[in-house]
Amino acid sequence: LRSTNVACGASMQIGGGASTSWEDVPQGRRPMQVQERSLEEWLEKFSDPRGSIRSMAAKCVAADYDTEGKGEEVIGKLMTTMTAENVEERRTAVQCLGMIGDVVLEEITELMMSTEDMVVRASCAKVLGAVALKNPETTKDFPQYCIDAMVKAATEIPDPVTKLAVMSALAQIGGSSERGLDAIIEISTKTADIALLTQSMNALGTIAEVHPEWKPKIVAGLEATKAAHSDHEDGGEILESMITLKMEQITGGGFVNMAQGGGGPPGEDDSALDDMASFFSSGKKGKKK
Repeated sequence: LRSTNVACGASMQIGGGASTSWEDVPQGRRPMQVQERSLEEWLEKFSDPRGSIRSMAAKCVAADYDTEGKGEEVIGKLMTTMTAENVEERRTAVQCLGMIGDVVLEEITELMMSTEDMVVRASCAKVLGAVALKNPETTKDFPQYCIDAMVKAATEIPDPVTKLAVMSALAQIGGSSERGLDAIIEISTKTADIALLTQSMNALGTIAEVHPEWKPKIVAGLEATKAAHSDHEDGGEILESMITLKMEQITGGGFVNMAQGGGGPPGEDDSALDDMASFFSSGKKGKKK
C-alpha cells in the first residue's frame, strides 16, 4: 500500500490521521517508488545514499542501456561518471559498465592507457575486472589487447593504485583464462614492486587451487620470477624465500607438507623457512646496533 501511494504521488498517513508528503522525508529514508523510470532518472540514482538503490540503478541501466538506440551515449555518460567526486557514484558506474559487458572493453582500455588521472585509470582497470566477473562466458577468450594493456600499465606506469587494480583484474581473468595467468606471470618477472609481487603470488596461489591442471605452468612461472629477482636490491632474500614458500604451498612440499602432516623432520626442503628466519634476525640485530 505504501509503495502504491508513493507511485501515485499520494501523501502518507501517520499515527491518528495526520498526513504529510514524502517530500518532507529525508532522501535517504524514502522508499523506492514503484514506477518505470527513464535511463536519465536511473543514472541520477547512482549517487543515491542507499546502496540497494544504487545497485538497482546499475542493473536497470545495464539491462536497458541500448533500448533507445543510445547505447554509445549512455556508455559515454558512464565513463564520465567515473570522474565524479562521489566515490559511491564512481563505483556504481564501474559495476554498471562491467554488467554491460565486452562492448565497453575497447573504450575502457584506451582510456586507461591515455588518461593522466590516477583515479580514472584505476577505475578503468576495475571495469576490466568487473567485465570478467559479471560475464564469465566471455572471460576464457578475454581480448589479448586488453591483457597486453594491463601488463603495460602494471609494469610501466609508476602508480601503485593502478598496479594493484590491474593485478586484481588479472586475477579475476586468470581464474578462467590462461591469457590472464600468463599476464600475471609476465608481470611477476618484470616488476620490482614488492607489493605488486606479493599480490601476484597470492593470485597465482588462488588460481592453482581453482585449476590444479595449471600447477606446472604456475610453478615454472614462480621459478622464473625467483630467477628474475635473485639480485633484487631491496629484500631479495626475503622475496626469494616468499616465492619458495608459495611454490611449496602449491606443490605440497617442504615446510607446508610437514605442517599438514607430511611427516619427517625439517630438512633441506625447509631451507626457505630458515632463510626467512635468518633474514629477519639479521635485520633486527642491525637495528639494535
